[in-house]
Amino acid sequence: MINMRATIKLHRFVLNEIVKHANKKSEFECCGFLIGNKILKDDELIIQVDGIYHDWKVGTEDHCVFSPLTLYKACEYAKQLQNGRTVIGNYHSHGMYPAEFSPVDRQMQLQWADNKCTLIYSPQHNHIVGEIITRGKEAIPARITLYGERTDELPYVNMAKNSNDSSSRLL
Repeated sequence: MINMRATIKLHRFVLNEIVKHANKKSEFECCGFLIGNKILKDDELIIQVDGIYHDWKVGTEDHCVFSPLTLYKACEYAKQLQNGRTVIGNYHSHGMYPAEFSPVDRQMQLQWADNKCTLIYSPQHNHIVGEIITRGKEAIPARITLYGERTDELPYVNMAKNSNDSSSRLL
């Protein structure tokens, strides 16, 4: 996709949840999954993120594991939502380090090909960056824009939590 522009439209609620998760233990990495839709317009790929799914766990200073079980639960949760939302990408924090894609991050991105996004947030630097990974496994730096009201909940938030399930379901 030569000359393809990339935009990640991030709902303010989702950004707030990423920041809360990352600041749970800000010196450690955390990770989770993003839910939304993709829109192709002329020479621009837009990923609209209006949901998030994570289990509130944190990793180490330089590592966080994307659990296959959490991914499965995120996919099942996304299926329950309206308007064809899917797991559209992932995020993780860099704890005490800058929000920059490392060589390990680049390897992990290859699993997210097919026009999905990856975000990195640094609580230490209060900075977020994102890229969209194309079907051809090309990483395109994305412009991140925010939308939505400055609120802690959306009208369609499902905060239901199964008492036997340690994962948070946040839309």
